[in-house]
Amino acid sequence: LLGMTIAGGAEWQVQSDTRRNYVNTPNTGERGAITLDQKERVNNGALFLQVTSEILSTLDAMAGLRLDRIRFDATDRLVTATNPDDSGERTMQATSPSVGLTWRALPRLDLFANYSESFETPTTSELANRESGAGGFNPALEPQRTRSVELGLNGRAR
Repeated sequence: LLGMTIAGGAEWQVQSDTRRNYVNTPNTGERGAITLDQKERVNNGALFLQVTSEILSTLDAMAGLRLDRIRFDATDRLVTATNPDDSGERTMQATSPSVGLTWRALPRLDLFANYSESFETPTTSELANRESGAGGFNPALEPQRTRSVELGLNGRAR
């Protein structure tokens, strides 16, 4: 191995929102009775690592790994005798790998191939929409997972 670069990091994000839905009056659009009132919190933590190595003088290899964990939490603030507490939480997590090769075919031309997997959660707006209209989060909605392959070339001008 002629040269190796290791890069890594972490990220953490927090979001807090209040969601309220109302019945709108037909034709006038005036706000009517409240049908949903919940406090929503999202905590997103991730760790990632990428290693790039020159395995030959004209060939680089890359390998990466990302770990994601996202927790959605809803606190129902519209609980009555006829409207049960719909508070709840959803946690979604994934490990997403990536690998790639870059070949310096000519002094100003590289050919590359990459494979990666990714993970994308629904938004809180998507999760909060339930067919029943109840609060909390839709238990049937899952994250999107993608596998992708990329082939291409990079050229450099003088």
